[in-house]
Amino acid sequence: MTTPAKALTVSEHMRQPDNMIQFEALLGRDAEPFVQSVLIVVGSDDKLRECTPQSIVKSALRAASLRLSCDPAVKQGWIVPYSKNVGSRDHPQWVKEAQFQPHYLGLRTLAMRTGKYWTINVSEVVEGQRVLYDPLKGLHAVVEGNGFIGEPKAYNAAYVDVTTPRKDKKIIGWIAYYKAKNGEEKSVYMSCEEIEDHAQKYVKNYKDNQNWHDHDKRKTMEMKTVLRKLLSWADLSGSENAKLAEALGVDNEAADTSAQSSPEGWTEGTTTDESPEETTDVEMCDPGGNQAVGYAANVWNIAPVKVRKEIAKAVETGKLKNPMPKDDFKAWVTNEPKPA
Repeated sequence: MTTPAKALTVSEHMRQPDNMIQFEALLGRDAEPFVQSVLIVVGSDDKLRECTPQSIVKSALRAASLRLSCDPAVKQGWIVPYSKNVGSRDHPQWVKEAQFQPHYLGLRTLAMRTGKYWTINVSEVVEGQRVLYDPLKGLHAVVEGNGFIGEPKAYNAAYVDVTTPRKDKKIIGWIAYYKAKNGEEKSVYMSCEEIEDHAQKYVKNYKDNQNWHDHDKRKTMEMKTVLRKLLSWADLSGSENAKLAEALGVDNEAADTSAQSSPEGWTEGTTTDESPEETTDVEMCDPGGNQAVGYAANVWNIAPVKVRKEIAKAVETGKLKNPMPKDDFKAWVTNEPKPA
């Protein structure tokens, strides 16, 4: 009688020669400390210990490729457990799998590493403040009853005293802003209600996602949602943006696909873990998201920055909606004349 082979532990999987070669190719001398930090994270989380070792290794390699830490104390990324049905709807077979997700600060770090920005910031907006939009410049301003809050030119009575936390004020939204070294400025505002609607539509396993239902972590997820929307306006072409584009693809809240997917491989939009035979009736997409922009850029064979401008105009004029059926967006791209 043959004795069944003993299953490898997560540590044994991580340290298999083929895997260590990949970690060393990505991180050099930092490979062993990185692997050890991942094992500490997994060992301290009951739900992660239930995940398949293969998915832990895959998540760790993804983090290593982006050179982002998985240590929660560093706040660059998380390894998140998910329940996945590898069977069918009638005969479900649930397994726990892990997936790497960049933290808000991880995305900001990657953006700043490109060397293209003077500043990138996401700030809360609280009750009693109003957000005003300048349609000429495409920027936002925050105002309270006694004055504007913005770049200081002189004393402003509306300055906020940050020495005392504003725990008495409810956060009603978030505003994100960047200033690029080429002179471009952009800001985006989303109310908490808009963020909640977006999360329910696009976040995988939203009801069970611990990051969205933990009071402290939710603020980070809200900040990251607004930052992602802001970066959808950025020019992600060129080698210096490769890691940022990859991270945005990894973090795509509709599906685990690359931000650089080809038109044929684009699978954005499913929000449930179904078997390979099953698909949702209508797959939705964000026309200003990285995958939609990448699809149109490939079809039209033009730079993503030009695509974003065309999509923004189409949304403003009502030709496109956000969100919208993926097939409708594809049809629009196919039928729309190639931008000059």
